[in-house]
Amino acid sequence: MGFDPNMMDPDDWPPLWIALSERDYESASKLIADGAALDDLIEEDGNTFLHDAAQDGDVEMVEFFLSHDCPLTLEQFDYVQQTPLIRAADNGKTDVVVRLLSARVNPNANDEHRIGNTAIREAVRGGHTDIVSLLLRAGADPTITGWMGISAVDQAWDEIESDNATIKAIRALLRSFPSSLRDKIQEQNKALYPNTDPPRD
Repeated sequence: MGFDPNMMDPDDWPPLWIALSERDYESASKLIADGAALDDLIEEDGNTFLHDAAQDGDVEMVEFFLSHDCPLTLEQFDYVQQTPLIRAADNGKTDVVVRLLSARVNPNANDEHRIGNTAIREAVRGGHTDIVSLLLRAGADPTITGWMGISAVDQAWDEIESDNATIKAIRALLRSFPSSLRDKIQEQNKALYPNTDPPRD
């Protein structure tokens, strides 16, 4: 499955792909009613309109996909091993995350044979506290390891691209989950502060 629109003559592009690229949702709906399928628009590298919409926070495009049948697209890994949910979480698009979770996408999807990062790890890394909370409520497992064997919990004690208040808020959400990296850091802190209470964060 898959095609590369950059390597094809425009005359060969699927009509549904053209309609969506022009944001002509009326024509796209008619094409789907006539038998066209959104899952046929998965490109060779795994990318889809839904991935791009998730990254950009394009709620209108996301809702179009969710209102039609596209089970493969919803869980498709793109060229950096991200599903639409992971893309949205990575880029802090809360509205898209809410909609995708409502569609019951897998909150723990990860390409374990390649990069393997989950949506919640990307949300932690980006400092998106509200998305971390949403994913936890949806059943996301923050102990799943990905790139470099690091889990979302490990990421919270390793590197977060945000301010101290956000870091503390995310760590509070994940404190009850196990993390070998956090344990190692806490042991190091005990060694550095043998006669005082070591810092918790």
